[in-house]
Amino acid sequence: FGSSLDPEQRSPVPSARPLRAASCHGAVGARCGRGGIHRAVRWHLREIAMDRQRSLCSPSLCVAHQFRRSDVWRRQECRRIRAGPPKVKLLSSYPELASRAGPASEPSSFSGQEQARAGLNALTPEELDKFQQLNTAYREKFGFPFILAVRRASTQTILSAFGSRLRNTRAQELAQALTQVEKIAWMRLLEVVPPEPTGFLTCHVLDTARGIPAAGVQVRLRRLDGASFDGLEGGAATKAFVTNADGRLEGPALKGPEFRAGAYEWEFEVGDYFVRAGVPTVGQPFLDVVPLRFGIDNPEEHYHVPLLCSPWSYSTYRGS
Repeated sequence: FGSSLDPEQRSPVPSARPLRAASCHGAVGARCGRGGIHRAVRWHLREIAMDRQRSLCSPSLCVAHQFRRSDVWRRQECRRIRAGPPKVKLLSSYPELASRAGPASEPSSFSGQEQARAGLNALTPEELDKFQQLNTAYREKFGFPFILAVRRASTQTILSAFGSRLRNTRAQELAQALTQVEKIAWMRLLEVVPPEPTGFLTCHVLDTARGIPAAGVQVRLRRLDGASFDGLEGGAATKAFVTNADGRLEGPALKGPEFRAGAYEWEFEVGDYFVRAGVPTVGQPFLDVVPLRFGIDNPEEHYHVPLLCSPWSYSTYRGS
């Protein structure tokens, strides 16, 4: 649940039989074992001296594998942490963002990679000074460092969050910081523990101009990071579909190993659809190709991302 932690502080490894046939071996296991994702959980176990103490990370076994679904493990551990003793010691174990001697200079650590992805290893001197001022002001007010899940954040997003959260009360900020700890841990967990193949992506297109399913709409899907769907170099980076008579795709657009956390984009050829359907439009369609960007946070869940569309408007939501 955090950055690097002294491996000697790990709890002893009990005998455990993982329910899932997977383990944290090699480089992944080393990152996991050094405390990458489980700082908060191990801290919590040490603090309350649980009778049923168990190792949460080791080079050969990760306790997350003992649960059939990673999100079940996440919810259990988040409840355990929030129900435990005061959290300042946990929060104080996190590094400051953009610290001159912080993890942004350690590319092998989780924190180092996340801060580098957010551009915190390439700040201008003026930006670096701004971060130091904010770090100092935040710690002086709240007594622990500013914590934010920066994996998918920009420098501007981080600075904006700094400014708004400095206006919080200490109680509000304790709750916000714990929420960020949970988000950080979840994103790191997905890197080291393969999710169960229970999630999938579906779509439905509705013609709101006529109140009917939109049949025959050409639809494309791609990952915004440009990666192939199978995760292999040279693999397909785009999927193409055509909606059926019910306005749906013939089965899930993504499932199994292809269904991974990340940002995606649908493209709907609605201009072509409305012309073929004989719906009155103008010479230059107001809507031609509708792009719809969305994110998958939990690949063990069902995501239904539909499009409701007329020649003049569209909307979406996360359905079921």
